[in-house]
Amino acid sequence: MRAAGTRTTADGPTPGRAPSPAPATRSGSGRGVGLHDGGALLELQRQAGNRAVTHAVTVQRDPPDAGTGDLDTRRPVGGTVPADVRAQVFDPLAGAPRAQQILSAIRALRGDLAFPVRWSSRGTYHQAGEIWLDRTWTTAQLIVAVEHELTHLHTFLAGNAANITTMTREAFVAAKMDDEIAAHAAGYVAHMQLGTAGAEPQGYTAFQQHLRATDAEALRARDWARIEALARTWVRAQYRTGAPGWRTSNTDENYYDYWGAAWDRAHPGTTTRP
Repeated sequence: MRAAGTRTTADGPTPGRAPSPAPATRSGSGRGVGLHDGGALLELQRQAGNRAVTHAVTVQRDPPDAGTGDLDTRRPVGGTVPADVRAQVFDPLAGAPRAQQILSAIRALRGDLAFPVRWSSRGTYHQAGEIWLDRTWTTAQLIVAVEHELTHLHTFLAGNAANITTMTREAFVAAKMDDEIAAHAAGYVAHMQLGTAGAEPQGYTAFQQHLRATDAEALRARDWARIEALARTWVRAQYRTGAPGWRTSNTDENYYDYWGAAWDRAHPGTTTRP
């Protein structure tokens, strides 16, 4: 969840330092996956400093002719990502069967793949059926981020997004974390299949080491279903233990605790706890 930029809770700014600039995302995952209006929860997630989506392996910039020259006019915040740039980010996913499976599921729910894609100045994230791409990121970083964000988009379209208003505390935290973990795992598999150069998902190298050490046969056999299941287990453990890089950047909290506290603030006076 990395998904950049400050975030605001429904009650005002969350204490703590602002997250580092790209390539880390707010969370991605900053995404609008809780309140149906998308706003307050998205801001909350951005402030948490979502590290989940991507980080640069090498420092690189797209060449000027790729559209990164004048950000004020060529990549306006809130503006629709042009078709040619959208193609640069999404077309390579044809080489990742896992990403294609998710896109097929999205098409089945929407009837098409014409979901909005817009420019952001605060990380790459999903919000209420739209994917926002950080306008300062390289194409390689954006491809990796989209590998992750497609899962959040599908969750939203399927009606399974966490809802801080209607869910119990336990159900809300579980839904938030399950979706984030699923996005990591599917993103890892898509990245393994695609092999994007110049960027990689958060924790990807460490997971590869874990996979080689614990189930090298799954890797040799390219057993993607098993690899994705192993990835979910591994990523969940990172979030549960609060390993370095898997805690909020503004409050340095375990994400389970962070989302539980968010629910508490949204339900003042509630004394029941899981």
